[in-house]
Amino acid sequence: MPVHDTHALLWACYTFGMRTFGQTFVTVLVLTSLVHGEAPVDVELVAPRGLQVTAPQAWLQLLGKMELGQVRIRSTSRPTDPQPQPSIKNRGTEQRPRYHVLGLLTADGKLILPGGTFKRNDHGKLNDYFQRLAADGPEGVTAPRGNFGLTERQFDTVHDVLATKVHFSTHGKTVQQFVDQLAGELSLPLVPDRDTHRLLRGAEPVTNEVEGLSAGTALAALLGNCGLALCPEKQRGQSPRLQIVRAQKDLEVWPVGWKIQERPRELAPVLFEFLNVEISGYSLAEALAAVGPRLGIPLLIDQATLERHDIDPTQIKIELPRTRTYYKRVLDRILSQARLKGELRADEAGNVFYWVTR
Repeated sequence: MPVHDTHALLWACYTFGMRTFGQTFVTVLVLTSLVHGEAPVDVELVAPRGLQVTAPQAWLQLLGKMELGQVRIRSTSRPTDPQPQPSIKNRGTEQRPRYHVLGLLTADGKLILPGGTFKRNDHGKLNDYFQRLAADGPEGVTAPRGNFGLTERQFDTVHDVLATKVHFSTHGKTVQQFVDQLAGELSLPLVPDRDTHRLLRGAEPVTNEVEGLSAGTALAALLGNCGLALCPEKQRGQSPRLQIVRAQKDLEVWPVGWKIQERPRELAPVLFEFLNVEISGYSLAEALAAVGPRLGIPLLIDQATLERHDIDPTQIKIELPRTRTYYKRVLDRILSQARLKGELRADEAGNVFYWVTR
């Protein structure tokens, strides 16, 4: 049978063959339309000797409904031969791959493929498996997934992009202006979803200065202050992108910095420098404005949490009797008077900052 362009082929043909040389072969050739730009996927399944004769036919019928290239089922060879292992090989080129999948059928009716085990009623999951393989290659179906459903390599890519330093001041800018300017400096798309445009447009001017921090921490902090969040995602066949969404309970979002492993004294020794201090008649906002610049590291305030708990730093008066102490202790004492706390965190590039929250 001549082989036609699989991108244009819109029919399916089944051919069955049987022969006996101490083993049985059941072969099917399935030619169907493939999504343009996705790699063809051929499937070879190995069935155990003595498998019920109707089982291979049932699997062929199932796989025949999917957008695959050639599908072949064969039985194992001599009992003493080693058991084949599931695998995926590229039998095309790097530019034009064609994947060959070797899977195993089991006596209890399961199909073992690299990265997954399926039953015959797992039609949706199995179809999704082959579509991800065609779009993203073997990593798309075999690599473990962690945060945000990303593989380790994909997460590292996102993390590296979000380690980009913010080179401009946010003074007087709106969150929308900040997002628009930063988007032009990142190598991954920064995309607000359609539900977030109104919140971005209506957000108050930025109150936290994030110049010098990395993009991930800056975005997480500023978006969080207007009810939004940063959620990296990976769509099939595409590179990861940085999605801006409405913040929701239990939603996995990019954090405002990361917990530090080293001792705070080693990363920010200024916090432990002694000074004589007395604060009386000033608001918490005024006290933080006076102490912040002396720290030599950014000080960010979790405005969203403060608003949620009806805490207004401009209305809370701070009292601290004259004493000799160090900066961290000063911050601890004045923040506690507003039912707040502070902690040292690190951005994606390893730069430390002081995070004020509840």
